[in-house]
Amino acid sequence: DFDWVCYGDPLYMIALTQTAVVSDIGDQGMPYVEALCRQWGANREQRALIDFYSVVHALQFIGFHQREQNDACKQRMVSFILDKINSDTNENRMS
Repeated sequence: DFDWVCYGDPLYMIALTQTAVVSDIGDQGMPYVEALCRQWGANREQRALIDFYSVVHALQFIGFHQREQNDACKQRMVSFILDKINSDTNENRMS
């Protein structure tokens, strides 16, 4: 259940889920996130917005992991952000 009344855009919650999954277990958890996106009916534009929100969440997660001295999870978040930035840059070059 993604509450859109209290939290605004319901895609924000999918993005938070994506960030948490990548933080905890990495890319192996992405099939779960993709299934959520399919069930939601997210189109390409919405998927890009989910990724944007996820990058915002990832910045906060890096702070959590820094305080907890959890270098493995922190590095997953840094890699996730760089992957999203690089994939967006490459898509814009193709357009």
